[in-house]
Amino acid sequence: MKTPKYSKNFERDWAFYTKAPKVVGCALMYKGMRWDRFLDPNGVDPKHAFYVYDSTGKMINNTDPDTVCSALACKGLGMQITVENWAEDTISGLVFPDEIKQWIDVDQMPSWVWMNYLNTCKRMALRSLGFVPKYLRLHLNPEDASDFPQVGFATKNFWISEWPTAA
Repeated sequence: MKTPKYSKNFERDWAFYTKAPKVVGCALMYKGMRWDRFLDPNGVDPKHAFYVYDSTGKMINNTDPDTVCSALACKGLGMQITVENWAEDTISGLVFPDEIKQWIDVDQMPSWVWMNYLNTCKRMALRSLGFVPKYLRLHLNPEDASDFPQVGFATKNFWISEWPTAA
C-alpha cells in the first residue's frame, strides 16, 4: 500500500498528538475496544493508520496500535475537555483569551485549538450571558464580530453602550 502525501496541517497535528502529554488513557477513550487485534508487524505505520481512521473511521492493521490510540485520545477527548474548561474559565472571568493564546503558542498546539476555543467561548457566552463580551469579540474574526453589534452590557432597565465615564 502506497503511503499518501500528508498535508502540512496533518503533519503538524500528528506531531502534536504524539508528543503531547497523555491527557487521557486509551481505556477511557475507547473503552471495550481491543487495540491489540490491529497489531501486525507487516502492517502500515501508525501515522498512516491514524490518517485512515481519522478520515474514514476504519482501523487498519499497523505496527503500533497504542500510538494510534493515544493520538486519537489526545485529539478526541483530551483536547475537547481542555478547550471546554478554558472557555468556562474565560466566561467566568478567571482567565482571558490572551493568556490562553500564550499557552497555545508555548505548547505549539495546532491552530484549530485556538479557533475551537474562541467558538466555544462565543457559544457559552451567548448561552449564559446573552451576548459576547467585548474582550472576547476583539479576538474573533472581523466578520464574526460584526454578527454581534452590541458593545457594552445590559442593566435591569436599559442598555449601556460603554462603561460610564466621570463627567
